[in-house]
Amino acid sequence: MPDNVLLTTSQAAQALGVSASTVCRWAALGAPCEQTIGGHRRWDIDELREWVHQQVLECERECEDEEEDQEESDDDLDEDADESDEDEADDEEDDDESDDDLEEPECDDEDCEGCDECEDDDDDEEEE
Repeated sequence: MPDNVLLTTSQAAQALGVSASTVCRWAALGAPCEQTIGGHRRWDIDELREWVHQQVLECERECEDEEEDQEESDDDLDEDADESDEDEADDEEDDDESDDDLEEPECDDEDCEGCDECEDDDDDEEEE
């Protein structure tokens, strides 16, 4: 293709394997083009390819930055979860210790048959 040949939007789209509306969106995003007196866009395919390449590189850099930020965020969440798990384990140990300290009171009710103390007494009486 000779130097400085300008393509129509449809021709540029076909050369890059995209739709004409995609090329129009690229123009709105700042892709290099010239306009005719009648307001139609004309594209230097080499300049357009270079612009698209730069956009792809920029997008890849942004994606890499987002992935790094996500990994750091995930690491922070993992650390918080580990601390939370340790706190829960400590709380469970405290609960177990406090349960051991609780003793069931002896029953003073002569007619009671439901508490453990009375059932133990009944078993003792049956054995004798």
